[in-house]
Amino acid sequence: MIIKTIKIWGFSFILAGILSANPALEIPQSAFDFGYIPQQAQFSRTFYLKSSGDEAVKIIKVIPGCSCTQAPLDKDIIYPGDSAALEIIFNSKKYVGLVTKRPRVETNTYPPGQRVSFSANVVAAPDSTLPLIIEPWLADFSPQNGPGNTRTLAITNRTNSELEIVVVDKPKDRVKIKLPEKITPGETVNAVFEFDGADKDTELIKSITFQINDPDQSRFSIPIMRQGSRIETELEVESP
Repeated sequence: MIIKTIKIWGFSFILAGILSANPALEIPQSAFDFGYIPQQAQFSRTFYLKSSGDEAVKIIKVIPGCSCTQAPLDKDIIYPGDSAALEIIFNSKKYVGLVTKRPRVETNTYPPGQRVSFSANVVAAPDSTLPLIIEPWLADFSPQNGPGNTRTLAITNRTNSELEIVVVDKPKDRVKIKLPEKITPGETVNAVFEFDGADKDTELIKSITFQINDPDQSRFSIPIMRQGSRIETELEVESP
């Protein structure tokens, strides 16, 4: 009788383990703030989706939420312990002021849908109310923007305090970026962007976000782009 009891409990334990196996999704950093950004530009942020359960997570679909947002995904099945990269590309268009978007990720987990979110403060034109002025507020490596793989942006400190710059998010490859660590009051310094793409048709949509130590802990994002010569040719054909 004792032996039978042990077998029953052992079977119950195995059955409970089978029933408890399920897919689970974690998003370690599900929210991001781009800070101040210019109009009519595109910005990129990658969110990582982690499979933390016992079974694979299946990404059914990603719902960007509006036409101004794209959400390419590098894989649609995430095995236990693995992660997938979800890149959110946001077009600021003619927005003004604070903008918040919440793309939805539909999966086979419970609850079936989770969201990532991002916000930005879209500026129509830089002015003296901002702690920093960035000119130009874009690192454009497109062939029609001039030869060479280096772009230089001027950053001016409009405050009466020394400001420290800390990079919050930047591209992992294709672009090397040199930013100053500090800017004294009224000083203008250079930020240098270097693109390493040799392919003339290479396209790029990225951005860098940094934070300064003013009272508001303000953030700024700089769009980084490149349109290949193929796109340039197509535009020339369509032009009168």
